[in-house]
Amino acid sequence: MLLEYTIPRKSYAAAQEVEVRGIVEKEMGNFLVDFNPKVNIPTTGEERGTPPTPGVDISALYKKYRFQPGIEYYSQYRQLSQPISILQKQQVLFATFEAHPIHAINWQLGVGFGLANGSDSIVLRSLTTFDFKTHHGEEEAAAVQEKQVQEKQER
Repeated sequence: MLLEYTIPRKSYAAAQEVEVRGIVEKEMGNFLVDFNPKVNIPTTGEERGTPPTPGVDISALYKKYRFQPGIEYYSQYRQLSQPISILQKQQVLFATFEAHPIHAINWQLGVGFGLANGSDSIVLRSLTTFDFKTHHGEEEAAAVQEKQVQEKQER
């Protein structure tokens, strides 16, 4: 479960919102698949007090060391008080490429294509993250734990 509060730049959007997202993730061989249902609730601006807006995000990533191509789908439906139609408020399909140039640093580049009238035609995205919990640290912790077990057995 993810709880996120968004405060956008005024030039981008006037309203702040809370997003509640369920995270379902499954590894299948070299693939990582995510299914994330979500609900956005406006907390400021003209939309404050309006019903929540549901959506779903889905992604599949082919996991290879350092370079990982993927595909992602993002949607934002109409407010819960309005009937949901085939022409949803927003639908974007991304082709993504994730790279790990240095251990613990992830860089994702994506090109998104709008699938519905309410979507932007083309969206470019770049995301850089730093993983504080590295695999190297996990290996060291496992080695220390194994050494402690061996010392206890020798006593």
